[in-house]
Amino acid sequence: MRVLGVATVVAVFGAPACGSKNGDAPIATPTTSSTCVPTGADLAPSHMSLTGATATFCLASRVTRYCFTADLEKKTIAAAPEPPASDKNRTRTLIFEDAPTKATIEPSANGKAITVCTADKRTCHDLPIAGASIDEKPMAVSDDAMLVAIDTRSYRQNDVRKSPGRIETWDAVTAKKLASFDMKYGPDHLGTDDVRRTGILAFLGHTLIAFTEPGCALPCSSATIYSTEGKYIGMLAADPTATSAERVRDELFVLYAYGPDRSFILQDLASGTSVRPDTEMSWDAVATPDRILRVVGLSRTDDKALPLPRLEVWGPDLKIVTKIFVPTCAPVSAAK
Repeated sequence: MRVLGVATVVAVFGAPACGSKNGDAPIATPTTSSTCVPTGADLAPSHMSLTGATATFCLASRVTRYCFTADLEKKTIAAAPEPPASDKNRTRTLIFEDAPTKATIEPSANGKAITVCTADKRTCHDLPIAGASIDEKPMAVSDDAMLVAIDTRSYRQNDVRKSPGRIETWDAVTAKKLASFDMKYGPDHLGTDDVRRTGILAFLGHTLIAFTEPGCALPCSSATIYSTEGKYIGMLAADPTATSAERVRDELFVLYAYGPDRSFILQDLASGTSVRPDTEMSWDAVATPDRILRVVGLSRTDDKALPLPRLEVWGPDLKIVTKIFVPTCAPVSAAK
């Protein structure tokens, strides 16, 4: 039996930005009190925090870190000391990851039911499903252990390829079945009976996604999105096998892709609506329930459609609220 957990990753300040050039962390040493960043230098965001309308962040070159504080309502930026490591770390979840530290689902002690528990084991629920019946079947449990999804279809060696899965969703709190419906593991829905690609279920928030374990070098998969009532919502806007997600609120997520396409993506999984405003890769973001702050650095491989670097404030409606450009000054040869 394989249960896909959603692993928690704490993005510690000073870690590489999502789009650090060539995937490497900026090798930054001294922090300068400069009120501007050198024009043309490769800069990657780091040390980000967001409290109300006040943001602190750094832009790091290979040799220097430039740190600022910004008032997002007044649209002002001022030089600041490097934020301490304790400031507002961001929590993200890896979609494609076995995670023993998250909510669990397993046969009960007597084998006559399955037991769903939160990560701390303080809250557990039993469902009237025989433990032996779920062995080796794709299944998922939400992080709060409130929802369960199980592919109940029996997979035989000679089944027709590309056949759909048959999902049951359950309210674990009330032990009531919510729905039973056919679904597809991604757009090609391979994996239900193709031994090369295993069907995988996962919850992001309270929304179910289904995809196949890739049979090639990552990333090379796509995920379909379903409500727990069986409604097909659409496609996940990033490859689930190379993406982590940060929940903003409800079913709204920032998606961080780690493949060749490291674009900034916002997606409301309840509707399937997504926004990918550009193809820039040197960025990082931090979210609160009221706003998403994206800090864009500069990489010579990026799309230069907009001046760089900058701050972008996005609302929960997937619309940009404001842009604040970081002041630039004469290039410093050592910072290139």
